[in-house]
Amino acid sequence: MSLLATHALYKSFGQLVVADGIDFELGPGDRHALIGPNGAGKTTFVNLLTGALAPSDGRVMLDGRDITRLGEAQRVKRGLVRTFQINQLFAGLTVLENVALAVAERRGAASVFWTPLRRRADLIDEAADLLVQLDLTAVADTAVAAVPYGLQRMLELALALALKPRVLLLDEPTAGVPSAESHRMLEAVEALGQDLAVLIIEHDMDVVFRFASAVTVLVGGKVLVQGAPDEIARNADVRAVYLAESRDD
Repeated sequence: MSLLATHALYKSFGQLVVADGIDFELGPGDRHALIGPNGAGKTTFVNLLTGALAPSDGRVMLDGRDITRLGEAQRVKRGLVRTFQINQLFAGLTVLENVALAVAERRGAASVFWTPLRRRADLIDEAADLLVQLDLTAVADTAVAAVPYGLQRMLELALALALKPRVLLLDEPTAGVPSAESHRMLEAVEALGQDLAVLIIEHDMDVVFRFASAVTVLVGGKVLVQGAPDEIARNADVRAVYLAESRDD
């Protein structure tokens, strides 16, 4: 049974069509990659999934329920969580404090904003456990602004996991991270529970083929092809699209 699905998802801005009848499914435990050339509509599709954009037509389903008209916060509470291409972090707070605030948000502990975080041992303990899981304890008490960028990307993953997602959408999680360090993100994602569905949007084909058991290729807001990574690698249409993009560059 699909956990997340779209049916004929369509979005236009006047005459500009940015999502054109997209049918997509993600099941529990899936590790799925979304790829495509620049301007293919990948981030637009994620924005439609998360509620940052409202579709012009079509439906978004989560666990069999229509969530098309729900806002972003409501979708997060139902377990649909994303990370961003550009970090969304509190640079002046420590790594531990950032994660503790995410835990507090999930628990509805709004009072934490008016009392010292360190007094909330339950929040701190859960946040600390996530830092252990992602090997971030060495920088727990370091202000985010002073943490290397690769670790900031790991911290954003920790914030997402603090919200207890059922579906996790990773928008170019290794963007800006040196290739020698990107393996750390992949190892962390690979270690996530097998009941968690993960969709990764990524340009780096080495990352895609290491991570994904299935791949969807978007071109011009449409699904060009879906299949196993080896099928995608051999597909002549996919190769033509990427060859044309490299020539344009």
